Amino acid sequence: MTYARREVTLSGRLLGRWPGDGHIAPLAGFPVNLSSYPGDFGVATTRADGTFSGPLHLDDAGSVYAYYSYDNDHIGYLSGNSAELPVGITPASARATVTANRAKVKAGEKVTLTGQLTWRSPDGWRPFANKQFGVLFCYAESACPWSDYPTTDAEGRYQIEVTPFQTGFYRIGVNSGDPFIASPSAQTGVITVLQPASFSSFFATRTEDGTGVSVSGRMQFSPFSPQTAMVDIQYSPDGKAPWTTVRVVETNWSYEFSTTIPSAQSGFWRASFTSRPDFYQTAVSAKVKVV
Repeated sequence: MTYARREVTLSGRLLGRWPGDGHIAPLAGFPVNLSSYPGDFGVATTRADGTFSGPLHLDDAGSVYAYYSYDNDHIGYLSGNSAELPVGITPASARATVTANRAKVKAGEKVTLTGQLTWRSPDGWRPFANKQFGVLFCYAESACPWSDYPTTDAEGRYQIEVTPFQTGFYRIGVNSGDPFIASPSAQTGVITVLQPASFSSFFATRTEDGTGVSVSGRMQFSPFSPQTAMVDIQYSPDGKAPWTTVRVVETNWSYEFSTTIPSAQSGFWRASFTSRPDFYQTAVSAKVKVV
């Protein structure tokens, strides 16, 4: 069946078996009920040779069958029914589109989703107008912990603002409400969400013998945190770009770090953090002058 054709024709033959010799003969002029699961009905009458044919309107896919039920006009005949036959639906095509205006954001920043929901009627494409649809945020194919249910406009279009809380993608879909129309869905590409990272402290001092610089500090992460972090210790003679990475150190589990760098030069020192892979925001400490 299709959106434009929601009727099937049931054809068959009603036969009776006589007691005694057991011979089989057609039954003429008998009412045959046409039925389906989930519950559409029709009636046909057998011809002289016991054959019958009749239309049956269906509101959904299911199974159809014919049966004769005992009635007072045909005393002495028991009931009988045919085998069930499956009837499927080829739904009208439908499509969903969704576009995110940003592929990378910092945690807390908004992303705008735009798109349209349409279906193909016998007369051409039509919108799912003023139709509620679902929006899921997923960080894996089967892990979608956030949802919302906005509504399209008269042209089936929508524009909504969302705030992804971690890296993932948005999936949108609509239930057509009609088994003869497909229920489309679509999803964005992955949106990278950079989680907060910062330096809560940074110190740089000249060593007692004057031949080195001792640096130390601490990072902080929230709400996601790594086991440890790699920190670039950087130097600039005048405190301006370009900054030169002199050493890379790893924090402990409390995100504290310290090291001593051989250097008798005066200048500015700072710590820098760049997420690897692209998960956290870039962080730079305050710069400290050491003479």
